[in-house]
Amino acid sequence: MSMECVDIVRTNAYNKGGGEKEMSKTANIHMRVDPIIKAQAEEVFKKLGTSTTDAITMFLYKVVNYQGIPFEIALNVPNAETLEAFKEAEELRKDPNSKSYLSFAELLEEMQNETDD
Repeated sequence: MSMECVDIVRTNAYNKGGGEKEMSKTANIHMRVDPIIKAQAEEVFKKLGTSTTDAITMFLYKVVNYQGIPFEIALNVPNAETLEAFKEAEELRKDPNSKSYLSFAELLEEMQNETDD
């Protein structure tokens, strides 16, 4: 699933007048990506009314403006507090004496009734 290769190719054209190099209007990027993720991304881009090329161009502009990757790249690992909360929620779920609610509104109503007493 990893990107195996990114090859950026710049095409330069010579200015006929003075022989100076003039940067072309576009550059090609050749990429090898997982075909499944490519197809899934293309479906999203289609729904957004854009193309893969335009999406990659937008990404590159954001990189330049942000001067880095314009989103967080991190392992999605819960911290100790979150892991403890998961454990507590699982224990409450397994406890037959634990009160549960069908909605947040029901919980709030019960809490209000307890404070009124």
